[in-house]
Amino acid sequence: MQADWGYLGTFLLDGRLRKVYIFVIVLGYSRYLVAYCTNSMDLETLLLCHQRCFAMASGIAEQIVYDNMKTVTIGRDLDHKPIWQARSLEFANYYGFRPVAHTPYKPRSKGKVERAIDYIKRNFCPGRHFTDLTELNQQLQQWLDTVANVRIHGTTGCRPVDRLGQETLRPLPQKAFPTAVRLPRKASRDCYVSYLGVLFSVPWAYAGCNLEVEELAGGIIKIWWHNQVIAEHELPRDNRRRVTQASHFAGLLSAQRENRASGLRQVYPVVEQRSLDIYEQFAGVQQ
Repeated sequence: MQADWGYLGTFLLDGRLRKVYIFVIVLGYSRYLVAYCTNSMDLETLLLCHQRCFAMASGIAEQIVYDNMKTVTIGRDLDHKPIWQARSLEFANYYGFRPVAHTPYKPRSKGKVERAIDYIKRNFCPGRHFTDLTELNQQLQQWLDTVANVRIHGTTGCRPVDRLGQETLRPLPQKAFPTAVRLPRKASRDCYVSYLGVLFSVPWAYAGCNLEVEELAGGIIKIWWHNQVIAEHELPRDNRRRVTQASHFAGLLSAQRENRASGLRQVYPVVEQRSLDIYEQFAGVQQ
């Protein structure tokens, strides 16, 4: 396998302009492509993207070749050997593959993935419309399944999907490596936070608060407030755009009643009621 990041551009997502990146893995023998789009290239996101791409390929190669990205290797020693980032190396050992840092100034050592990223940008991206990352990744997966991996590859002369079974990939472990991605979010006034285009409920007392959303392996979503978990959900496996936990709204009505009883209620101005004749006079309407 060869792996690398690509930059797709800046898009309006969740009401904000956000940069969108694509993590791509290409299998060396079959040229089979797997990829996933994100808003971040940090270490935890990188590990989570690996897991999703491993699942798409239904296995893991014996080695993965990387660019010299800081989340994988932090430099080279006196013998010019890579110094691996500790958590990335722990991840590689867990899944049983050998990380390989490509030789600087020799782009052919990871040319397959560079050409794959260029191919995706030229053939998948133009004219693409999406509202959030969930929709973008759904479109990407469909394109990989119906276009990229079923085309006749220019080098092998075969369809990547037909050669995938000959890759002799390692099977995935039963339990995923514990990765975590935590992103800042602000709870709406109606007690929801938005993540990957899905609204997740939070306890009503945290409406309007600055929170953090953490995505764990297996699609578990945890919502944090000052290092305290205040809500936990699962990513929906259907097309739902709102995930609600009824207990998050328990006590809301009684609190509203208490506010009204204590005088903490919305006060609206009194509007004087006038005859329509007055407005007709101002408008110069003749009877």
